[in-house]
Amino acid sequence: MVRGDEYPVIRGATCCLAHVPDLVRHGSKPRREIVRQPDVEERIVAALRSYPAAVAYPPNQTFIGNLEPEALATIERPWFGLASAPEAEPAADRMGPLGEILDERDFYALLAAADVLNPPLIALSDAAAAEARVRLSEHPLMKRIPTPQIGSAAERTLGERVATGGALPLYAGDVLAGICASDERAEGRGDENLAAHHILENLCSKASGALALLALLERTSLAADKVDYIISCGEEAVGDRYQRGGGGMAKAIGELCGCTNASGIDVKNFCAAPASALVMAGALVRAGLYRNVVVVGGGSLAKLGMKFEALVAQGRPVLEDVLASIAFLVTEDDAESPEPSAWLEAAAARRTMRSTEACCSSHSTHSGSRSRMSIVMHRSSTTRKSWNCRGRAMSRQRTTAPSPQWPSSPGS
Repeated sequence: MVRGDEYPVIRGATCCLAHVPDLVRHGSKPRREIVRQPDVEERIVAALRSYPAAVAYPPNQTFIGNLEPEALATIERPWFGLASAPEAEPAADRMGPLGEILDERDFYALLAAADVLNPPLIALSDAAAAEARVRLSEHPLMKRIPTPQIGSAAERTLGERVATGGALPLYAGDVLAGICASDERAEGRGDENLAAHHILENLCSKASGALALLALLERTSLAADKVDYIISCGEEAVGDRYQRGGGGMAKAIGELCGCTNASGIDVKNFCAAPASALVMAGALVRAGLYRNVVVVGGGSLAKLGMKFEALVAQGRPVLEDVLASIAFLVTEDDAESPEPSAWLEAAAARRTMRSTEACCSSHSTHSGSRSRMSIVMHRSSTTRKSWNCRGRAMSRQRTTAPSPQWPSSPGS
């Protein structure tokens, strides 16, 4: 139970990406345009990025924590033409303080593991399935998935199912690595909500969300069975003809990651859902209902290739080729969290110094407000603060830095 003078904290957070260029054709915009003009698919494929190029892309490096957002302004554009990630060791590019950039083959393995139906909806070729089992067993996070089943079939059989329109192809370059089929069980047959493209959207969200949750458990050293409650804030709607968007993603992600004691709900609020979910998580912990609440959001397949037309027309690669996922652990106040790593602590101190200078030199209400927000959201290396659900910083008794004095602004 949280004491009256304590508030929930974010004990850990992760940001992960899955590079899935061959799934771009199944994004909402590309899929619709390919139906209208079949040659569009060939143009999309010709504009896809390699995995090293996606890893080197500075915004992707920023997302996983290898670059600060402010550093982007110092990097010459176009960013997509960079050969290697700035200020990052080549061997560590795919890994960052906040997460990792998964390659497509690894993601297909995770996607197959996320499919728990029988007969499976995701079926890999025999060769791809064998490779997937090895990848799952060797990956430091995915090896924690309990006894995954991997559906497989001969590549020729998979090709026939795609040709008859009964499944979507999952390519890995020029190779048909697998398929995603519609739900052909008696209860799912003929249900447009369980068509192959909806199934693939949901499973991509589940698999990418699981990657972020597995990374969160690893980074916070929290056992999966210690998670009490999970809130999914992804945008995909899960359900059938009787309850479209009824939910269940949170519990499905938790089950995949071995969170055997956790229940959960799905929260929908478009792009603002993570903020809403964090408020709910904080409230649940503050009320003493749960100790460890996870907020997780999987990636949106529908948004892959959303702006491909303009990019292809300009001779640029398709940049919307990754599925992003996030996860947060909200707990009782531990007197330390948020506890950033050394690089984030130093960066926060620099940002606080710059924000303080801007605040003291500004006579504009708007600029002063932005400076105040920067100071409140980042703490220096000599200050420890925790956050309550209202976003107000609570200074601890051991705080040594003086509280900032806000200058008067016109109209205040």
